[in-house]
Amino acid sequence: RKRIGSTWEFYYALWTGPLYCVSDDELRKLAAGFEATLRGHHAFARYATEIDAIAEGALLEPWKIYLLNARPEVCASLDGMAGAMRGPMEAEHCNPWAKYGGARIATRDPAHFEEPDHTYFRGTTGIGECTALFSPKHALLAQNWDWAQAAEQLAVVCQLDRDDGHSILMVTEPGMLAKFGFNSAGVGVTHCSLQARERVGGVPVHVLARAVLDASSLCEAAGTVMMAPRQTAAALMLGDDKGSYHMLELYGPNVDSVVVGKELEPNTNVGEGHAFLQ
Repeated sequence: RKRIGSTWEFYYALWTGPLYCVSDDELRKLAAGFEATLRGHHAFARYATEIDAIAEGALLEPWKIYLLNARPEVCASLDGMAGAMRGPMEAEHCNPWAKYGGARIATRDPAHFEEPDHTYFRGTTGIGECTALFSPKHALLAQNWDWAQAAEQLAVVCQLDRDDGHSILMVTEPGMLAKFGFNSAGVGVTHCSLQARERVGGVPVHVLARAVLDASSLCEAAGTVMMAPRQTAAALMLGDDKGSYHMLELYGPNVDSVVVGKELEPNTNVGEGHAFLQ
């Protein structure tokens, strides 16, 4: 309970502080949109119920937990809103993330690895940088998480055991349904945020990550993400214990996807705002 409260305090200070100066009314409106999306879709309504239960246990208003689970989308929306209000040049100059390394980008650079069977993408998400890596040869899925130190110290490793025997082991921030991890079916997920130039929404990426971990196969996991109401800006890497993986780059309602087997020759396709394999 205390960690969830501390996580909320961290992000609330970020959103209402000098970087964004957002009011409670605006935050509540954002939260209401995410809640409506989850409740309005049969495959994701159960996650709204779980968020409500987390809020009750943490003694927090539900809208706050909805915002925690939509943290990447909230930040991206606020970034996009700031850019729209200021104009391109001023938005770049006033980018709240500038002092941490500039705007968000995503690249894929296989030169960082000697072995040709590694799939790699990087997304700089404001403060720091996140890297995801999958090795089909070793069925190894990995990610670093380079974020604000205060938030990193709050992160937890937790295990969820369902009544049907399905288990999930994941790293997450308190109050969020998932971040990255794997399940007893051998399916794992990592994700990083991409740059957004407008308000985003839809099913939040942390909820999508949880849906992946609730899936019993890589195919089911990818299908769940692709059928979800999407308006986010994020890249997810899904992998399984058989050495197969599926990369999904989400930008608004669009999705770029790659399905491969156990062999991969890396190549790079870098575009503005998003980059992935051809």
